[in-house]
Amino acid sequence: MTPPSSSFTFTYGSIDFTSPDFTYYNYPGIYNNGTFHHCGLEPGDNIVHYDNAQEVWTCQLEGLAEYV
Repeated sequence: MTPPSSSFTFTYGSIDFTSPDFTYYNYPGIYNNGTFHHCGLEPGDNIVHYDNAQEVWTCQLEGLAEYV
């Protein structure tokens, strides 16, 4: 699954979400790559084996960035 693009215009207070620094896991001034789950167990960090508790608790659901 391809992460969504940041091709929209949105400003909240002093945060401009059209910044080139805005990416799927990086929201400048709010969140960064380390604030989302990255299980490293499956390609794309997605849940593949729903009977594996470690994947369910630490991986992403169908490419949705999950806040830790």
